[in-house]
Amino acid sequence: MIQRQYTASEVRIDALSARPTGARKCQPPTDEGKLDEDLELWFFAITQFYADYHPQMTDESSQFVTMVLCHLGVTPMNWYRQFVAECDACSRVKSWDVFKDAMRRRFLPPTANIVCARDCVVLTSSLLDYATYFQNLLIQCTVPISQLELRFYFQQGLKSATANHVREHHPSTLDDIIQLAIRFDYAGKRAIMLDND
Repeated sequence: MIQRQYTASEVRIDALSARPTGARKCQPPTDEGKLDEDLELWFFAITQFYADYHPQMTDESSQFVTMVLCHLGVTPMNWYRQFVAECDACSRVKSWDVFKDAMRRRFLPPTANIVCARDCVVLTSSLLDYATYFQNLLIQCTVPISQLELRFYFQQGLKSATANHVREHHPSTLDDIIQLAIRFDYAGKRAIMLDND
């Protein structure tokens, strides 16, 4: 009986070791382009997963980037189309290093402090406190941020119902978003108070 168990375990070990290296690895995560995702960790996971393709990774060609595309979500894939057009327009090779730098510029926030502070505020404060604290952070930020990015960063910290309401009205500035969000939040609280009476 012990001999059969030993033989069976040897067969399992041989089967596992006979598989190609790639079959034993799990798939790397898909990058969705969200602020709460760690882009550097994604780069690391992709690099480890495709370690067998190191020559293509370091080569000045677009082969490796083409392989990695299957691990991009909808938002990064849409961005990639624009990236390809820009690279083609200026005759730049879409190498892995160029791709990583462009993704960092597009998907990392201007300062990590804004994201960290915003996340802390979201967990512990009201909408009015969140808006005030967010604006205080903007005063401290030295990097210029477009209105589109400001609206995006602010919306990321809102409750899902409030964020959906704001998206439906297509505000053009950060102040418009703040006003819409506060009015929506106040209307929801007032409706709850009226229901309780």
